[in-house]
Amino acid sequence: MLFNVETTWCKRTESLFDVTMGSFDGAETCKLSNHPPLIIKNIPESINRRLSNISSDENTFNTSAPLYQEALHKSGYGYNLKYRTQLLNTSQQNKATKQRRARNITWFNPPFSDNVTTNNGKKFFNL
Repeated sequence: MLFNVETTWCKRTESLFDVTMGSFDGAETCKLSNHPPLIIKNIPESINRRLSNISSDENTFNTSAPLYQEALHKSGYGYNLKYRTQLLNTSQQNKATKQRRARNITWFNPPFSDNVTTNNGKKFFNL
C-alpha cells in the first residue's frame, strides 16, 4: 500500500521498462530465464517475505496479494502466497548471533550462464 491509499501500486504503461518508479510488470522473470537455479527457486519465497514485511497486517496483505499471486502464476510458479508474521530485521538478527572474525580469503566466482556447457573450474584446476 502506498501513501495510505487503499489500492496497491500497479504499473500503468504497457512497456516492459518503466524508469519512473520501477520495472514491475506483473511477471518480472520467467521460470526459464538465464538466472542461477537457486535464484529462480527463491523468487516466490522472497516475494512472499517482502510482501509480508511491508504489509501492516493480514488484511492489507490479503488485499495486495492477488496481484502478485497472478504474476507468479503467469511466470510459471505454483507457489501460494501466505501472510507470515514479521520477524526481526537483519540488523537485529546479526546482533543476536555471535560476530565472527572476517577471514582474508579471495576467490573468483565466474558469472552464471546457462549457455556455458563446459566445467571451467575443473578445467582450470587440471592445468
